[in-house]
Amino acid sequence: MNIAYFGSPVISQWLLEDLLKKNINIGLIITQPDKPAGKHLEMTPTAVNKFASEHNIAVFDRFLSKDNEADLIELLREKRIELGILFAYGEILSNKLLLCMKYGIWNIHPSLLPKYRGPAPIIFPLILGESQTGTTLMQMSEGLDQGDILKQDTLEIKAEDSRTVIERKLIDIAANQIDDALSLLKTNTLQSKQQESRFATYTKLLRKNDGFISQEFISKALNNKKITFDSLPIIIQAYFKKNNIQTLDKYDAGPMLYHLYQGLHPWPGIWTTVQIDDNEKRLKILEVSIQNQTPQLKLVQLEGKKPVDSQTFEKSYNINFL
Repeated sequence: MNIAYFGSPVISQWLLEDLLKKNINIGLIITQPDKPAGKHLEMTPTAVNKFASEHNIAVFDRFLSKDNEADLIELLREKRIELGILFAYGEILSNKLLLCMKYGIWNIHPSLLPKYRGPAPIIFPLILGESQTGTTLMQMSEGLDQGDILKQDTLEIKAEDSRTVIERKLIDIAANQIDDALSLLKTNTLQSKQQESRFATYTKLLRKNDGFISQEFISKALNNKKITFDSLPIIIQAYFKKNNIQTLDKYDAGPMLYHLYQGLHPWPGIWTTVQIDDNEKRLKILEVSIQNQTPQLKLVQLEGKKPVDSQTFEKSYNINFL
């Protein structure tokens, strides 16, 4: 079977590598165009594009305007592509494109759909302290992450698991799901089931400022106190409002601070602001540990300065987060 792969960032490259190791035939790569990156804003191809070029796989890397989409559909037909596999591509696909291949497009969504639909499904289970997450292989449809489920597997979230660890584990699961589904497809035994949309929750696109946490929240976390809605970090407030969550009964500030660190490190990271000589400065929180549900700040970095342990920082600037 000839397969097209839609993907762009490094995490999508990991899955592509795993699929090729399983001898899955990828005949075409569709990825985002080159974008300015780095200190000098040089035009840079996506990680998937670089990998495809190194492995001599044909690449389509143009924005999907009406004309470009028509060119892509023609290219898919020329290459006799029967199935698309999509993971972290970065653009919404039209129904015309979804239907132009015999078996449509399969999408890897790294959550237990219908929970955590949207652009940040790996991060939100971590920052909300979930005990498990997972990966869903679904048949793409026009609705946001609403397609029928082809495969779904659960992954336990361990206390020490950071986002990067969870990402790698979910990629391994996803590669096996696709391999299994392709085997079932060949024997006409692949089955699907509809999602129960009444249980759906939705995530938001992560922005640089989503890592901000107030000093009030840090103080409550270090003392493991209860929190109010107004003192929640902005990223969690946004999630609660989007999903009409009104109770905080199961949330404590202490574990939440640690979960935020696990889910948002290294980017955008968690940070706060402090007053230094009447100037407001950004303070990055680079390392957090937790014991008996109570977190400890281990390593911080004031803007323009080198990282130091939190005790040294507090003594140097007469700041006490407790």
